[in-house]
Amino acid sequence: MSIINIQNKRASSTIEYIVITTAVVSVFIVFMGDSGIFTRSLNRTLASTTNELINMSYRLSVSRPSEGLGGTSQNPIIPPANSLP
Repeated sequence: MSIINIQNKRASSTIEYIVITTAVVSVFIVFMGDSGIFTRSLNRTLASTTNELINMSYRLSVSRPSEGLGGTSQNPIIPPANSLP
């Protein structure tokens, strides 16, 4: 094997690593960007979970109006998330 063949193999190997690294970084940017697929899905999931927690706390506060702190009947009522602006 001559020196030129070894250098060509090293150069092509280096170029392959650069292409692979660029592809991985590009995919990472697409998924993790501000409007990326992963970020949008995560935000939708968090919003849905938050709305369900608010709805459940509202249902619990309405279903047990006399079991508040200290046994009083004055519990703050949280409106359902769907009625919020």
